Amino acid sequence: YFLSIHANAGGGFGIEAFTTPGKTKSDELCESFLVNLKNDFSGTQTIRTDMTDGDHDKEERFQVLTGTSCPSILIECGFMDNQKDYEKLWDKSYLEKLVDSIYKTIVELYNK
Repeated sequence: YFLSIHANAGGGFGIEAFTTPGKTKSDELCESFLVNLKNDFSGTQTIRTDMTDGDHDKEERFQVLTGTSCPSILIECGFMDNQKDYEKLWDKSYLEKLVDSIYKTIVELYNK
């Protein structure tokens, strides 16, 4: 699978993750990342989700997701134009927690 990690902008806040529209192989993978992020950041960072199709990911036709031939996930780690998120994106402990959560999920998926 392809994992793209970003910082967002556009007036929001928190962490969110995207796959392409519809039920795809990406959804199950993305769900693993979002569940771990939600557990690891419980009460300290908002995890933005969209449950309209039964899973936590948001869905868009971003080129980084549609331009691959494998399952693809985009994780947005915070919003650069939100002061609180911006400060977190420069905070070493936040970044370490974020990296640990993503790494843990990669290991879990690899060991399945």
